[in-house]
Amino acid sequence: NNAVAEPAKPSESPKKETQEETPRDSNSKMYYASALEEDNKTFYNVSEEPVPDETVFLFIETKNGKCDFAIYEGARSKVLKDDSFLTGACQLARIGNSKVVVTEKGIAELTSDNKWVVTKPAKVTFE
Repeated sequence: NNAVAEPAKPSESPKKETQEETPRDSNSKMYYASALEEDNKTFYNVSEEPVPDETVFLFIETKNGKCDFAIYEGARSKVLKDDSFLTGACQLARIGNSKVVVTEKGIAELTSDNKWVVTKPAKVTFE
């Protein structure tokens, strides 16, 4: 029994270390954001769960207070019909109107008053 229990301990600790090194990739916090207010480039509503008929963007935390963002999968058909949801958050290129492709993720940062603001617009192509 002891011989079996001992090797288990060393194999447990490398697993833990590996998990701690890669939380950004697999366990990053994800948020869901609505459209944004054009004047100050601030997202109206950012939540930890998608909001039906409201969520437009998916945030993936890269470090505390900073997220990459792209278009939320469930909102693609909505933004194809009405690209005004993307205004201010995305640079839009229009080739067609059947598919939404995020060519470059945007960056949003948390301000001191707990608002998410666009610091770099996403690049989006309608194909």
